[in-house]
Amino acid sequence: MSQGPEKSLIRKKHKRILEGAAPRTLDLFAGCGGLTLGFEMAGFHSIGAVEFDKDASRSHALNFMSHLNAEKFERHAHPKDITSLEPESLIQLLGYDGPIEDQVDVIVGGPPCQAFARVGRAKLREVAAHPEAFLKDPRGNLYLRYLHYVSKLKPIAIVMENVPDVLNYGGHNIAEETCEILESWNYVCSYTILNSVHYGVPQLRERMFLVAVAKPIAETIRFPAPSHAFELPKGYQDNRKAAIRKALAKESTHYVELSNSNTRKLKPAITAHQALDDLPRLTKHLQGAVPRDEILSKMEISLATFKRDLAKLRDRLNIPVVFDKDLGGYRLELVDSRKELPGLWFSQEEVLALLTIQNMIEQLEPGVLGPKLKPLQSRLNEMLSAQGVDAQVLAQRVKLVHAGKRKLKLKRFEAVTQATLNRKQIKIQHYNRQNGETIERIISPQQLVHYRDNWYVDAWCHLRNGLRNFSIDAIKECEILSTTAKEISQEKIQAEVAAGYGIFGGQDVQWAKMKFTSSRARWVSREEWHPEQKATLGKDGTYVLEVPFTDDRELLGDILRHGPEVEVLEPLRLRESVQKAIRSALKKYESYS
Repeated sequence: MSQGPEKSLIRKKHKRILEGAAPRTLDLFAGCGGLTLGFEMAGFHSIGAVEFDKDASRSHALNFMSHLNAEKFERHAHPKDITSLEPESLIQLLGYDGPIEDQVDVIVGGPPCQAFARVGRAKLREVAAHPEAFLKDPRGNLYLRYLHYVSKLKPIAIVMENVPDVLNYGGHNIAEETCEILESWNYVCSYTILNSVHYGVPQLRERMFLVAVAKPIAETIRFPAPSHAFELPKGYQDNRKAAIRKALAKESTHYVELSNSNTRKLKPAITAHQALDDLPRLTKHLQGAVPRDEILSKMEISLATFKRDLAKLRDRLNIPVVFDKDLGGYRLELVDSRKELPGLWFSQEEVLALLTIQNMIEQLEPGVLGPKLKPLQSRLNEMLSAQGVDAQVLAQRVKLVHAGKRKLKLKRFEAVTQATLNRKQIKIQHYNRQNGETIERIISPQQLVHYRDNWYVDAWCHLRNGLRNFSIDAIKECEILSTTAKEISQEKIQAEVAAGYGIFGGQDVQWAKMKFTSSRARWVSREEWHPEQKATLGKDGTYVLEVPFTDDRELLGDILRHGPEVEVLEPLRLRESVQKAIRSALKKYESYS
C-alpha cells in the first residue's frame, strides 16, 4: 500500500473547504446511506458509495442521487463489489475527471460486522461446524480493502464504525492495528466506544468509532461528549468492559475513554414514544377493515406473530381491535366517547380524572412533575376540548391549600426520586435543624413520603448503620452514586419507621391515651392520627384516643394545638411534657397580666 496524502495535497483540499466548499464524502459498505445522511445533514456532499447489495445500492442512489439524469443515476444505483472494484475504476465509473486523489475529502463506512459480532460468529460456527469459523469469513478482512481505498484516494479525514467486538477479532484489535497503519501514513488517529442512547437516539446500540485526520490539520482527535444520560444495562456494561480491556492491553493505545462524570447535568435519554410522537395516529391509515392476509403481507409477519400482537393490543394496551364479518377484516371499534392516543385509549371520564390528578400534583409540589406531564396534558386538553370541556375551567375548580409547606429544590427532589426508583445510593449533605450542623452521609433510599405538605425519604443511613427519615428540603447537596442501594424489606421498614407517630420511627413504642371534650370530639373522632389508633366514644360525648409513638415531639405539637379541649391521661412522662410546655409558654405572657 502507498503512503498517505502529501502535504501539498492536504493543503489543497483543506483550502478548498476553508473557502466554503462542502467536504466531499465517499461511503464504503454504505447500505442505504445512514452515514451518508448524517454527513449530508452536517453540510458534507456525497460523491457516491460502494455497496454490494443491489437493493441497498439502489436505495442509496434514490436517497442521494435522484437529482441526476437517468444514465448517471444508474451508475450510482448499480451494485459494486469492493473486493474486485479498484478505486480508479470507481471514480471513472461515477464520471469524475482528473486525478483520483483529488476527488474525495472524507471516507466513511463500516466494514460488514457479522464476522466481528458475537451473534455473527455463532451463525458462522453453526454453518461451518468449525470452532473458529469466524476467522475464515472473508468479510472479516474487508477493512483491509477500506484501507486500500484510503491509500489510493488519500482523504484528509476518515471515519470507520463497527461493533465493539472488532477490538478482539481472533486475538487482534482491528481498530488499534488500523490506527497504527494510518499513523504510519501521517494521520492522527483514535477510536472509542459510543452508545446511541447517549446522543439522543431512542435505541441501545453500542458501536466502535474510529476517526483519523491528516496531521497537518489536526493534532488530536476529540470525540463528542454524551448529550443524554442513561445507565446502560449490565450486559452492555460487561461487553464494553471486555472490549475496553482488550483495547488497553497495550501500553501505547489509541483508545479514548469518554468521561461520564457530569451525567447529572445531561438531558434524560429520549424514549421511543418521544421520538415517534409526531407520526400519524393509529387510525389515520385505516379506512374500513383490513383483511388478515393483507396485514400478514404488509407487516411481513407470521400468523403466530399476528395472533400474539393482536392479543397484546387488546389485552395490554386496551385497544379495541375487532373482526368485522360484514367487511371481512379487522377494524378499530370506537365505543362510547373514547378518543385516541398512541397506545392509550381514554373515555371522557378517564381524561377528566387524569387531568384532575395532574392538577393536584402540580399544586401539591409546583414543578416536581408538571414539566414531565406537559406533553400528556396538552393531548388531554385537546381531547377534552373536542368534547366541549374546558380544561382551564377544570383547573380553577380544584384547589389545594398548604400550611407549613417548606420550599423544595426541584433538582434535589428529582435526584432523590431517581435514585429511589433506580435503586442507587446517594451521597448527601444533610442539614440538622435541631443542632444546626450539616453532615455528609451516604444513604440507600427506600421510599418517598409526602407528609403534612412536605417530602421525606425513608432511607438506610450508612453512617449510622440504621434506618432514618430525612426531610428532602434539608438536603443541601445530592449526588447519585453508581453503587446499588441496600435493600430493606417492607416488613422491617413498617416495623421500625411506621411504628412511631408522624415521621419519627423507632422500636421503643409507647402508647399515648388522650381524652377530648365532647365539643372537640365532633372533629377529632373523624380524624385518623395513626393507622393503628384505638378510640372510644363516651356516653357523655367525650372521645378517648390512643396512638402509638416512639418520639413525643410531633405528638406533643398536635396535643397542644387543641389547648384545654384535650387531656393526656397516660403515659405520665408525656403528661409531664405537656405540663412543662404549657408552663413554659405561660411564662412568656405573664408580664402582660
